[in-house]
Amino acid sequence: MANSGESNLSMPRRLAYGCLAAYWLVMFTATHWPSVRFAEQRVTHLDKIFHFSAYAVLMVLLVVAQRARRGDLANGARSWLARWGVLFITVAAYAAFDELTQPYFRRDADFYDWVADLAGATIAAIACARWFPPR
Repeated sequence: MANSGESNLSMPRRLAYGCLAAYWLVMFTATHWPSVRFAEQRVTHLDKIFHFSAYAVLMVLLVVAQRARRGDLANGARSWLARWGVLFITVAAYAAFDELTQPYFRRDADFYDWVADLAGATIAAIACARWFPPR
């Protein structure tokens, strides 16, 4: 019976990590696929909206995976802030890596795409901090 409870606890963890891994793989593939062009853009800077949204979702999935791994993001305010900082730095570094490697795949690297990535991650982090406050 002890194993049954243990496997129930690991199911959310597996689900969180599985969703994160699948999303990150799809995101990497989408951002490195050679030159995807939209026929007509009715919304100015539509790609910035995509960047913002993609990195907001990535941040939420990282928070959920971290929460599943630790059981909670809170273990005192200082520890909580440090963990959130690590998550944000992870997303910022990956966003920079993502932009800097795109030219190798006939895509354009754009500083403002990176800014949109960070904006999405920041807004998602703020929202998640409200959902999962430190105890």
